[in-house]
Amino acid sequence: MIRRFKWLYLCLVLSFACGSDTDVDEGAELDLVEVKNIFLNGCSFAACHGPELGAGGLVLKPEPLPALIDAVSTAVPGRRLVVPGSLMDSYLHEKLTQEAPTAGDPMPPSVPLDDARLNLVRRWIEAGAPAE
Repeated sequence: MIRRFKWLYLCLVLSFACGSDTDVDEGAELDLVEVKNIFLNGCSFAACHGPELGAGGLVLKPEPLPALIDAVSTAVPGRRLVVPGSLMDSYLHEKLTQEAPTAGDPMPPSVPLDDARLNLVRRWIEAGAPAE
């Protein structure tokens, strides 16, 4: 009986140690469809940044990437949401990664993006935030 629990414990530990299938390979080519889907599937609902409401004046449907690139924040005048090539200057990155951003709440409001999705957004911005 104890041997069975040791085996189960070992399997459990190894499953966590192996990581996630959603890890992003730093050397992999940037997949813009995946980047778009982060915003379309997680941010463009009617109650958030969908066409009906567009919280903060930001509408992410149907094309989220052009809507983010060089757009000026309504919450922090003078800050651009995405500055191609610059995480430090991109207010979107701050909203996604900081517990207390300069203004408002962190995004998304309910559950933060997982590390793989955050990494993909980071890589997209660092790569110059291509829209196509």
